[in-house]
Amino acid sequence: MPLNLILVSSVDVCFYVHTSQVHTWPDGSNKSSTSHTSSESKPEHNLKLVHVPESAGVLNVVLHVLYSLSYDHYNPSLESLVSAVDALSIYGLAPQAYVVPYAPLYQHILSQAPTNPLLVYSLAARHDLYELATPVSAYLLSIPLGTFTDNTASQIEPRYLKRLFVLHVERVQELKRMLHSPPYPHPPTYKCDFAEHKRLSRAWALTAGYIAWEAQPDISAGTIRDALLSLAKHLSCDMCQQRLSERVREVLAQWAFVKRTI
Repeated sequence: MPLNLILVSSVDVCFYVHTSQVHTWPDGSNKSSTSHTSSESKPEHNLKLVHVPESAGVLNVVLHVLYSLSYDHYNPSLESLVSAVDALSIYGLAPQAYVVPYAPLYQHILSQAPTNPLLVYSLAARHDLYELATPVSAYLLSIPLGTFTDNTASQIEPRYLKRLFVLHVERVQELKRMLHSPPYPHPPTYKCDFAEHKRLSRAWALTAGYIAWEAQPDISAGTIRDALLSLAKHLSCDMCQQRLSERVREVLAQWAFVKRTI
């Protein structure tokens, strides 16, 4: 099939395409997007020339997506990928059809998400891309939500902002719950009686309270382990040390299973 449409980027880079491939674009079949572009005809070549505001990099990604072509060798930036998804929506193409697990566009965005998770999460919220927002939300655990400005919060669709807040709050609450119980006391001995058990319980409560007070949703297992096991240096009883180690392992095992995504 001959090429019959020229898309011209914001910096006058031309892309020769088929109208059948970009049938929802402003070639006459999609009236909703014509205000986004300007067009002219070249009758001598039987081509239609359409100027679009997207950059060459963004337009390149969009066209590779529409033609189902690999663009690995272009290594587009995260900003270009995000803008390409927005462009799909502008031109009447549903991002949900292209940003899906195992699709190249999804994989490219997800691989770069750690560099700017807030940008990707905002994109996912904007287009209701739940399957993208879910793994990306784990990268946002290190960002205190209290530092969000009004402008930052306004960029995230309310439902997705609520899910993120709930995730952060529930992880910290779950950590507090797990730390509540001190090591289970061993049977009293002539060297270690009930009073010694009480001292360990009080020390555990103080340390657990400090951890819970300072904890962020992304607190690592290593940080929790080091803080709790520091109590061992104050214990002269081997059985108390063993019970402490067992309790710490239990807490860490529970923490590993706490949900990390929305």
